Amino acid sequence: RKRTLSLASLSISILLLSISPLFIILLFTSLYFYRVLLLWQIVGNFKFLHIPRLFSLYNTILEDNLMLIHPVGPVS
Repeated sequence: RKRTLSLASLSISILLLSISPLFIILLFTSLYFYRVLLLWQIVGNFKFLHIPRLFSLYNTILEDNLMLIHPVGPVS
């Protein structure tokens, strides 16, 4: 009687151990997709308002990176 009970508890614990990583992975993926969807929603809402601003930001970042790669002016 006691052995079957311990076997059952062991099998249940093994089952839980095998399932828990799946649950964690599912949780993380769902959170990630939720964040992506939120970002897409925000982008969709502000798409038409902020395209020029985004482009100017992108250009400034690009210019900064180019200046880092190829410094303008006398090279020490």
